Amino acid sequence: MYKYLITAIIIALFAGCSAPKPKTVPSWYTTLPKDFNFIYATASNSDDLKAKKQAIAKLRSQINKELDDAFIKQTTKLAVASNQDIKPILKTNEYVANTLSMRAVSIDKRAVFKGEHLVLVKLSRKTLFDALSRSLNKKLPLSIKAFKNTQDQIAIKRYIVISKLMKNYVIIASLIQAKKVAIANYSTYDEFTHLNELFTAYKKLKKDITISVLSDVNSRGFTSPVKNALRASGLLLSSQMSSKDALKLLITSKTDQTQNYSFNQSKSLVKFTTYDINKKQVAFKQHTFIGKSRKNFKEAKQESAIHLKSKIRKVGIFHFLGLEK
Repeated sequence: MYKYLITAIIIALFAGCSAPKPKTVPSWYTTLPKDFNFIYATASNSDDLKAKKQAIAKLRSQINKELDDAFIKQTTKLAVASNQDIKPILKTNEYVANTLSMRAVSIDKRAVFKGEHLVLVKLSRKTLFDALSRSLNKKLPLSIKAFKNTQDQIAIKRYIVISKLMKNYVIIASLIQAKKVAIANYSTYDEFTHLNELFTAYKKLKKDITISVLSDVNSRGFTSPVKNALRASGLLLSSQMSSKDALKLLITSKTDQTQNYSFNQSKSLVKFTTYDINKKQVAFKQHTFIGKSRKNFKEAKQESAIHLKSKIRKVGIFHFLGLEK
C-alpha cells in the first residue's frame, strides 16, 4: 500500500517538473479575449488562489468603468441633464459592481511564468444579466405601478409618492445600465423611459408646489420645526400662493398651563390645517404636546416644541400634517 502511494507521489512530482513552462507571456494574458458570452479578466500572483481573487477584482473594475462611462459620456438612454450631479450615480455604480455575486466566475486558462501564476477568469454574461434582473425586479415594477397610480392625484399627493420613488432612482438607473453592460444588445428604452418620466414629474412638482406657513400668536414656537421639515422634504416655502398647486398651512393651538407637583407643565393642542389655492381644506391633523420645567411655563412650552420636532422626525412631515396616511 505504502509502496504504491510513494510511487504515485514520485510520478506526480516528475510530472510537475516536466510540465512545459511558457517561454513568453501567453497571448491570452496580454490580450483579453473578446466574447459575446463571457467577460474576461487576468491577473498574476505567486499564489494561484490570490491570482484568481485579483482577477475577480479586475472584473468588478471593468464593469464599474463601463457603467461610469455610459453616464459620464451620456451614451445611456437616461436623460441626464447637463447640470445634474451624477456623483450619486457614480457612487452607486461602484456599489453595484462591488456587490455583484462572483460565484459563477471560473478560471478559463492558467500558466506559470517566471514563478508567477497567471490566470484568465471568465464570467457568463447571461448569469450576470439574470442576477441584475432579479435585483432590478425587486424595485422597478413597484416604482412603475406607484407612479402610474399618482396620475389622478392632486399635486402634493403626487409629490409625496414620487419623492419617495426618487430615493430608488439612482440604484434603478445603475442596475438598468449594468444589464446593458452584461448584454450589449439589450434594449433599456422602456426601463429608462419610466425613470425619465419620473424625474421630469419630480422636477415639475418641486417647481410648482409652494407652501405658505402661517400661525396664530400662541403657535409661533411650533412653526420653525415644521418649516425646516418641509424644506428638508424638497419643497419651497413662500409667503405667496403663486401657482395653482400652491398650499397654505395654518397652525393654531390652545395651551393649558398647570402646576404638576414641583413642575410647571405646558400642554398644547396644536392643529395643522392645509388649504389649496381655492381655500379648500386638503388635510387636517392635530397633536397634543406636553412639556415640563422646574423654571417657568415658557421653558415648559419650549420643551413641548422639542417633542413636536421629535414627532416629525419619527413619523415624517407629510404624515405629521395629515397629507399622507
